[in-house]
Amino acid sequence: MATKRSRSRRVVTTDPPPQSVAELSEEMQRHLHVLGVATLAEYRAWCRRHEFAPGVQKNRRQLDREENLARRTAADRRIVAARVVRRPDRVLLRLLDGESVELPALLEPVQVLLADTRRPAAQRAFARDVLRVVAERCPELIGDHLAPLLRLVEFAERVVRPPAEFRPRTRNAERRFAALARHLFAQWPVPAFLDSAWYDHRVAGARHRAWFLHLGSGQSIRTVEGLPFAMTKKMAHHFLLAPSRYTVLEALRWGQVHGLGGDAPLVEALRGTALVRGFEHHEFWESVLRFFIRNPLLDRAHVGPVLDYLFAQRFAEERVADERGRVRAVPPPQPNLTMRGRNPDALLRQVGTWHRRLGHGFAPQQNVTWGPSGILPYRSVEKDRSGEVVRTDTVRELCSTAQLVAEGREMHHCVATYWQSCRGGRCSIWSVEVQEGDGLRQKLLTIEVRNSSREIVQARGKRNERPGSRARSVMMSWARAVELRIADWV
Repeated sequence: MATKRSRSRRVVTTDPPPQSVAELSEEMQRHLHVLGVATLAEYRAWCRRHEFAPGVQKNRRQLDREENLARRTAADRRIVAARVVRRPDRVLLRLLDGESVELPALLEPVQVLLADTRRPAAQRAFARDVLRVVAERCPELIGDHLAPLLRLVEFAERVVRPPAEFRPRTRNAERRFAALARHLFAQWPVPAFLDSAWYDHRVAGARHRAWFLHLGSGQSIRTVEGLPFAMTKKMAHHFLLAPSRYTVLEALRWGQVHGLGGDAPLVEALRGTALVRGFEHHEFWESVLRFFIRNPLLDRAHVGPVLDYLFAQRFAEERVADERGRVRAVPPPQPNLTMRGRNPDALLRQVGTWHRRLGHGFAPQQNVTWGPSGILPYRSVEKDRSGEVVRTDTVRELCSTAQLVAEGREMHHCVATYWQSCRGGRCSIWSVEVQEGDGLRQKLLTIEVRNSSREIVQARGKRNERPGSRARSVMMSWARAVELRIADWV
């Protein structure tokens, strides 16, 4: 008699709900910071009070609604506080002078700090000195900047200049706070992106404040505690040059990518991905960065999809349950995946197959064309003394997938991956060619132009080589003729 086989069905189960803020995602931790709540219980109470779902598994639209309400509520509170206390700086001065005053809610944390006998006397004296300078010379900091000001007090023993010597040179509140922090603690330059550490109440914020003081004392970022990876001198140099709009983690990636030989467009493509929110599995992801750097003409629009694919193949586990409710973890499809010997075209085909399986296919079709960018082409003719043409330089736009494929095959790079960005108008691809007097035509360079800013952001010769002197001369002549900027890294 045939026996029935027991079949297990694939049932996706959810992980147990988080019990503390530390178990939440980075995005959710930032969300709680924006709302001004410190625990999950406070967050759930806030959600119920404002008629939001109290769970923590929410999409970006739900989070935006909550944050917008929190900002409106905070603005209303500030308006009410301004009506009750029009000059909180004067109230603060009276409090520092020892008078008995009725404090607005805004200044209650100050009173708690000054009355905390568990703090060293020197720290409380330092707090009084800093707050007096702020009340007298920077009263606009008594508001949104009050919490960062109180965090300055934690480092009283590291002060290098007396607070009384501080003289603000700008009217901008953020710049005044940044100048005050540097006056108190920095003898050497500190990059502007580290100012965000004073506004961050999370554990990461405390760590980055220590980095601020470390750099301000003239030491190298390479010797600071808590670095997620070992930095070379070149990486440390570029870390200090990261744009001020970056977060600290983005600045770390900026330094790492540039230290490995990459450029700004690659770092910009990484922003918004998981690679600028954490540094787990550092060695593997560094090999991924090296892959992108080795293939500079791989369209940076593919960076995000490629990273999603690699994470899903190597790290994404799935929990499943059989009919009896027994839960087991299904390992990722390719837990030993490496970047060794990867070919860009083959990898993009794999990514495309995976995305189509998810219902997000983006494989290029044949003979896709698009309109020109509006930037003018270029042609330069060189003649000898007799008037014979000896050389003709041209710069022409590529406006079809067929032209991109032909360009990539002849130049031995992956410019064909740019077809979507070109069709969407985000960039345009140009081919620099030279024709000698005997009619022999040769390709010199492939150029990427960012259309919105009219900027040349990439230029590569055969096999991704840097532009030679002749090719660079033609590119610069064309840029001057049609009024294009050339990025610093080209």
